[in-house]
Amino acid sequence: MSNWKQSNIVVGDVTLHYTRTGGNKPPLVLIHGFSDNGLCWTPVARELESVYDIIMPDMPSHGKSSRIAEDQEIDMAANVAQLIQALQLGKPIVGGHSMGAVVTYELAARFPHLVKAFFLEDPAWMMEAPVMTPEMAKNNPMGDWVKKLPSQTLEELLRDYKRDHPAWSDELVQHMAEAKKQLDVSIFEKLTLKLFSQEWNWKTTLQDVKQKALLFTADNKKGAVVSKEAAAKAKELKPDLTIVYVPDAGHLIRFDALSIFIKELKAFLAPLS
Repeated sequence: MSNWKQSNIVVGDVTLHYTRTGGNKPPLVLIHGFSDNGLCWTPVARELESVYDIIMPDMPSHGKSSRIAEDQEIDMAANVAQLIQALQLGKPIVGGHSMGAVVTYELAARFPHLVKAFFLEDPAWMMEAPVMTPEMAKNNPMGDWVKKLPSQTLEELLRDYKRDHPAWSDELVQHMAEAKKQLDVSIFEKLTLKLFSQEWNWKTTLQDVKQKALLFTADNKKGAVVSKEAAAKAKELKPDLTIVYVPDAGHLIRFDALSIFIKELKAFLAPLS
């Protein structure tokens, strides 16, 4: 990590902070989940930096990137598209987790000329996704957890992560806890409405997406979102979609089962290099 560079870049009406491993290698862009930041991809970046130039941006209102103003539109897919163009990455491979997976998919669907291939780690792909209203976003149960974050100290967050995820490395716990303290919690309701928008719903657009793609799924009983039914539907819509089910992992698949995640990701990436 000593050779990794951190920079800021203005793209449209936001300033994105990003970490880049560097080198004259094929670019790989990794998009983090809600309340995380780019450095939460550190374990994956370490495994892949010998082959790829990895770019890990903080999304708006996350990490060290600029905050979304009350009257400002959220369009993270466009933000990443502008980042790819500004950094002259050509047509990189892009991957994302959770919120970042939704952003990655929308990026691939809207800006196919900027995405060579993509992978998704447990996106919010549901068979019956709710038509989100402002009232539903306001009363989202996750909102209670989000609202408590500003009152929690970094030490408290570190303690809780270590307690709840004893198998995680100290470095990963540090990145996750620090990211929570960097989050602008005021974005939650607005972002919830955006992420559950039906405009780029996978069930109506996936059949038209041409890039090679990998979908990671895991155990719903442990908190994973994508059900076996949804995965089967995705495969029906896009027969060349690679689906990897990771047992004994929840929504944070790469954190719970890094070795499996890396093995399957490398197998997907190998023919693309």
